[in-house]
Amino acid sequence: MSASETTGNPQGVQYVLDTLHRRQRDLESSNWVAAEVGRHLQQRLRDSQPFLREAEWQLVGSASEHLAVSEGDDKDIIFTLGRPYTPQFFSAVHMGSGQYQLKWNNCYWNGRRPPHLSSNNYLVVTSLRKQAYESINLVLKNAYISRMKVTKVMLWKQAVRVLLRDSATSKKHVIDIILQIAGGQWNSTQGLTKWGNLPPQLQDVITSMESSGQPAIYFGLHGPAGTSSLTVTTSYSVLEREFFLEHDNVRDAVLLAKIIIMGHNWKNKFGLKSAHVKRLAMKHFMVLRHCLPWPGMKLLLQVMVDQLERGGLEGYPDLDSDLFWQKTEEECQYIAKAVQNVMLTLIPNYLANYL
Repeated sequence: MSASETTGNPQGVQYVLDTLHRRQRDLESSNWVAAEVGRHLQQRLRDSQPFLREAEWQLVGSASEHLAVSEGDDKDIIFTLGRPYTPQFFSAVHMGSGQYQLKWNNCYWNGRRPPHLSSNNYLVVTSLRKQAYESINLVLKNAYISRMKVTKVMLWKQAVRVLLRDSATSKKHVIDIILQIAGGQWNSTQGLTKWGNLPPQLQDVITSMESSGQPAIYFGLHGPAGTSSLTVTTSYSVLEREFFLEHDNVRDAVLLAKIIIMGHNWKNKFGLKSAHVKRLAMKHFMVLRHCLPWPGMKLLLQVMVDQLERGGLEGYPDLDSDLFWQKTEEECQYIAKAVQNVMLTLIPNYLANYL
């Protein structure tokens, strides 16, 4: 019996999934580089930078979610700051569309106010980010990690990008370090989808994370371009990792959508990314869990089209959040038409063209 007969997937789709799964194993085997950078960074900062002594790292992104499809996929580390940048010291004030400001709780740290406060006691994120970057740069610049030399450390979009070269093979590696602050409990944070409106499976993952002392919501230290120096944005990278690792069929639907997005270069053309598809998959999980990957992928793309035709893209699990808030309704409708046109061409036996 063939793999496609066993799984129920069309033959062309099963071939693509088998190929992507083999490719994933090869790509994930190099994720040890990100782990080495995380360990090196945490140890050096504990030794020499009191400011980041309590910060902790985790692997996130495509390579840790079994969603890697190419060498260029994310090998990300989130670096979560410790005290005094924790919910004990700061409350999240919801500003709309997944954006927050962090207000000091009048809780003193070592007898002092935390550094980087504004005159009205909000965290000045740009100032904190600058100090964190300088500290990371100091301990990584020209460092040797295992057999790799750090050749460059720089700010890159929403991350600190680290470039390394393997001294034995001359292979280059790119690791992104994403600075974050832990959020509070789901039910005590404004601006999130209400607990009762989350799929039970997502509730289970959040409960498991919070029971172990880990939040399901984090705040990235980079606000969207043009926003206030006080702005942080929600991040669900750890929640997404834990969620997608548990649900193979839905993850495979996202995987198929991802190669189509990459194949048409929608990220560079429109700002449309696989990260957006992951949000849609979490929202529509109750339907997707009954779908095989091929119809699941088509459902995800159709939901995307429907939302774009209305002038936005939902930022679930943020409440009433528009991931495309900076685009006009006409721009969104243009993108919807481009996606719809590609959907009309999708045939299982030709899916291998996207590999």
